[in-house]
Amino acid sequence: MILNLTRVMLTNWILFREPFNDSEHENIMPKLHDLTDFIKKGLDAGSVLVHCKMGQSRSVSIIYAYLIKHGGYVQQYCLIWK
Repeated sequence: MILNLTRVMLTNWILFREPFNDSEHENIMPKLHDLTDFIKKGLDAGSVLVHCKMGQSRSVSIIYAYLIKHGGYVQQYCLIWK
């Protein structure tokens, strides 16, 4: 959910929800291209908020994948930020 505390109604938000479980057995690979492409489109339009409940595995994994696919980073460089 987005809590808007301004006088302006944010009507231009595009939401993408992918309900992954927070489990090491969850397979995110089938959705990885769709999710990273969504981040790219959002950044091209201005900004993107990527979140999960804890911000430690699911959202971070998707951002790593985005950096590798669209940012030209290699996996080892992304892991340094962890």
